Amino acid sequence: MEQIPLAEIEENENNSYAQTGIDELAESIKVIGLQQPLVVRRKTEGCCHECSLAANCDRVCGKVKQRIEREKNKVKDNEERERRLAEFNASPLAEARRNIRFALACKDIRCADDFEDKRFRWNMSWLWASQPFGCVPDLAELFEMAASVGIDPFEMIADHPACSIWHKYTEERPPEGARVLCNLCGCAGRYGEYIYKGGKWYFPDLDDEECEANILVSAWTEVPWWKLRHWLRHCAK
Repeated sequence: MEQIPLAEIEENENNSYAQTGIDELAESIKVIGLQQPLVVRRKTEGCCHECSLAANCDRVCGKVKQRIEREKNKVKDNEERERRLAEFNASPLAEARRNIRFALACKDIRCADDFEDKRFRWNMSWLWASQPFGCVPDLAELFEMAASVGIDPFEMIADHPACSIWHKYTEERPPEGARVLCNLCGCAGRYGEYIYKGGKWYFPDLDDEECEANILVSAWTEVPWWKLRHWLRHCAK
């Protein structure tokens, strides 16, 4: 057992206890002695806690090590954030986001709070977010928002007139075997993905390739929209 002068013991600011019941504790120690010895840790000699050379110093204490670790993690987080932002800015979704914001600005909507429908104030906040890669809406939300403000969703997203994106069916037919997005008849804002073969429509991604879809199509659109759609799917995983 080592006797340490009280004057050499420094208070640990992160280790504090309530001072209630001190008198009772003192009397208990007098009667039965100290049952749990005080634990102290030797302070590393020469550590100034704020040394700019601490990363290469073999005498740093735990406080400095934690600070160094926090700084390393901060740099790593910033690098990861910049990487993700650069990846997002190079994606089809970033281009679509710019187009959507421009289309909405033409409707006097320049921030999420400008939406009359409160649902879109939250769902579409990613359009103006400084870190937009954290929240990506699904297609249904984009279509619903576009319909609510009176914009064709594909004209809004692709920044092209709707006539250059949508092909009226049956005036124009998709290529044989093409997988396209269809605007369905009978319900405004209703869309679906189908495969066109032999003048008929079939459901995609089914084991039974001959599963015909009983639908009425008013218009259809092809790639490059699907690049954006697949990116949205990837972000949702």
